[in-house]
Amino acid sequence: CTICKNVLINAHSGPCGCRCCLDCITEYLNGEAKICPGNTDDCRDDLIDFEKDIHVDQPMNKKISKMFVICSEKNCQFKDELRNIENHMRMCNFKTVSCPFVGVRCKEYDITNSEMPNHMMTDIVLHSQIILESMDNF
Repeated sequence: CTICKNVLINAHSGPCGCRCCLDCITEYLNGEAKICPGNTDDCRDDLIDFEKDIHVDQPMNKKISKMFVICSEKNCQFKDELRNIENHMRMCNFKTVSCPFVGVRCKEYDITNSEMPNHMMTDIVLHSQIILESMDNF
């Protein structure tokens, strides 16, 4: 991204070919026409307007979605295309989550997805009591 200098998220491009994340260019322009935030020879001092000058960069978005990434969770060996990481992260066995009953009476704040089923079964009496008590309050 010409603005944030990170991997493009929802790539958009301007008339000079500079690419920006949708959120970055939207915030940069903030409803006003401004000069391109890039500094290439093709960038002009002409004002750019989001509505008429900024367009979705489908080819770049497609390329980015096919980039290979690895899971950020320790010990996870997942490596796949970026477009698949969101689904993986929801189910990653190494992802640390909290028990759904944390804050009520359960103390399991840091448990992995793979340990959760065992935790739910091991503490089934406590979890059942929590559910029954909450039903009594209705």
